[in-house]
Parts: sequence; structure tokens; C-alpha cells
Amino acid sequence: MNLKTTLTLSVLLAFALVLSIQCSNEKNQNTRIEPVTTSILTTALSSLAVNLFQGLLGSLFKPSDYQDTVIFGRAMRIKMCGDACVQITDRGSSITSTGTGATLQEALGDATKKIFDELLKKNLLSLHDLCVLHITFPHPNQALCPGAIINPCDLLHPVLTTPTPCINKLGDSYCNSNVQRCEDHLYQSFMHHNCWKACTNGLCSLNNGPVDPCKV
Repeated sequence: MNLKTTLTLSVLLAFALVLSIQCSNEKNQNTRIEPVTTSILTTALSSLAVNLFQGLLGSLFKPSDYQDTVIFGRAMRIKMCGDACVQITDRGSSITSTGTGATLQEALGDATKKIFDELLKKNLLSLHDLCVLHITFPHPNQALCPGAIINPCDLLHPVLTTPTPCINKLGDSYCNSNVQRCEDHLYQSFMHHNCWKACTNGLCSLNNGPVDPCKV
């Protein structure tokens, strides 16, 4: 193999590696769940799972007893670790959560919330998994969002955007003194690019409409 061939292969391998990393990063971006959404999903999933686990508690009488079940497509094991202590293990990942409380039911709720929080954060239980299982559930805050339903399939393809930095590139003094030009068609483009903070009255958003608290 001559030097030219060796260099060509090296370039091709390097290019392939860059593409692989780029695809991996894009995949991670598309499957990553935002923290606020994770919190809502954890609460909603935990409420459903607690009801499924509840029926197994009657078969647990001592710490050595355990029950295996499948929750949302994942094999799990539940066992008692005290009078008001419950331990749940996700058998596929070996992640274990321990819940405690004043009652056995409180301990179960605590352990369930912890296990699903970990699974969602580590993307071991993804939006794609929940979508394939056709799981929908009521919004956890029904007092504020009566009748609102969360469908993981609707969350699979979020629009990825890069927000405009919330700054005045030309300085606060200049931008604030020329803020009236923000809506002047002759200067609007320039001002929005260089004085975005001043032009939006510090909000850095042109959408001043009310935020829907029931939209995940």
C-alpha cells in the first residue's frame, strides 16, 4: 500500500468518524427529554405504576419476599425492606430505588417516583418506548388542566431552535437610547440583531401571549 493510498484511507476514515459522531449527537438531541417534561412524565407514570404495583404488596410479608412484574414494557422486581420501606429494581438496567414513608403506600409512591425519574433521565424509558406502547395519561395537575391528556407520541419530534442571546450587543446605553428605532422599518433588522434585549423590553421574546401551563 503506497503513501497516497494510505492518506486517502485515513481521510475517509476520519470523515466517517465525524459523520458518526454528528449522527450520534443529532440522535441524542432528538431523544433527549427536557427537564420540565421529565418531571411531568415522572409524576404521571408514577401515578399509574403505583396502582399496578399496589396489587403485589399483599403478597409481600417479609423482606425476603419479592414479586416480579412488567411495567410499561420493563421487567421490574418489588420487595419490602421494612415496615414502611419498599425497594423496586428495574431488572434490565439493575437500577434500584428505595422508598420510605409514614405508611407502606407512601413508601411505594416514593420508590416508584424515584425509579421512573432515573429511567427517564437516563433515556432507558424513552418517549419512543411510551409511544410504541400507546400509553396516554391524564395531566398530573387536573385541578389546573381538567381533561388534559398527555400523549408521548406528540412529544417525539420537538422543534429544536437556538434562542437569540438575551443581550444588547452594542451596549445597554446605546440600545436603550435608540429603542424607538426597533419598530422603524429602516432600522428594525439592525436593531433586532444588535439590541434584542432593549427591543423586547428585556423579555427577549416577541411572543407576549399567555403561556399554556397544560401544554407539555
